[in-house]
Amino acid sequence: MNLESNGRFYLKQHGTEKMEVPLIAEGWRKLGMLARLVAVGAVGADGCLFWDEPEANLNPTLIRKVAAAILGLCLSGTQVVAATHNLFLLRELEVLLQRPEFSNIEQRYFALRREEIYVEVAQGEAMDAMEPLLLVDENLKQSDRYFEAFD
Repeated sequence: MNLESNGRFYLKQHGTEKMEVPLIAEGWRKLGMLARLVAVGAVGADGCLFWDEPEANLNPTLIRKVAAAILGLCLSGTQVVAATHNLFLLRELEVLLQRPEFSNIEQRYFALRREEIYVEVAQGEAMDAMEPLLLVDENLKQSDRYFEAFD
């Protein structure tokens, strides 16, 4: 919950004391700002939210909440454009989109890959239709390096 008092902003979670926003972790500030934007009507039906790396500074549990919040905004009529390099966030969105309550949300994915003299653009309606998808490629390469390190 967001609170305002004497021009200062606070965040209060269930079972905790309110804390002034500058004193809390960056990830929580981000979520608090989103809640504030929704509360004051800056983000809502027929609006658009451009969100660069919504997962930045968040642990996986909070990334799951961000994914649900993104889809909740979509259900309310907000178009959300999110830029990410995070496979966990993309997969969480894909998992949630399989639920009946989110099944009517239209999605579109874009992937950009810089080549020497141009930028390659791929687009599709599902993450698995994307080629190339650098973040998947790099995650797979890291998994290979990890398992090789312990062979």
